Amino acid sequence: MAYSNTRIYAEEWATRLQEELDEPTKWKDIMRVEYTNIRVLHNPYLTDPTIQSMTRGTPYTMQAITETDDSITINSTYVAASFIDRADLAQSTLLKQMELSERQGVLLNEKIESAAYANYGNMTDFGVLSITGAGAATDQITVSASNIDDIIRGIKREIREANGEGLLERNGGFIVWRPADLEILEGLKKCIGLLKSLLIDLETLWQGATRHKQELAFCAV
Repeated sequence: MAYSNTRIYAEEWATRLQEELDEPTKWKDIMRVEYTNIRVLHNPYLTDPTIQSMTRGTPYTMQAITETDDSITINSTYVAASFIDRADLAQSTLLKQMELSERQGVLLNEKIESAAYANYGNMTDFGVLSITGAGAATDQITVSASNIDDIIRGIKREIREANGEGLLERNGGFIVWRPADLEILEGLKKCIGLLKSLLIDLETLWQGATRHKQELAFCAV
């Protein structure tokens, strides 16, 4: 004989909402960031004078000082607004107000990062020409294990040719890799690490063999 019992089973809820898969933002680490409440931000620069040759005892030409203004108008506005019913918020054991604020901050950071990368048109082109000498600087590079080291060296060369080596030494340099390209770089770093370990092991063996030969020579004497 079959029985059908009616039961009320206990249930359990997580203490907070499920974690989101977020892209780590890098714009604060690789860019000069200025926070301001002013609409227009000016960042003028000075044009260097031209070096002239001169002859002793003869007049020379004075050069004017040229300052050029470079400004940006802060008029792009982004918002990530959420409706919060205070009664629902008070009765919810999962969603907290600060968690909503944290999500808004993450989304705004990702939006700003996308906008920063989209401004590549105002940056120096670095393409196939920059590492092979052929093609054009606007041609996209297909990253591979055979050219990823050329890309790194080529970028450092471009910085030096633009007289930016002093800034490079002071502030360091950066490359934002796509996930597939970063995988190639990590594989190359692993090979370099294995090669270094192999060289260290060979050096240790060589030192041991040399020391052993010296001990034999000492015994022979």
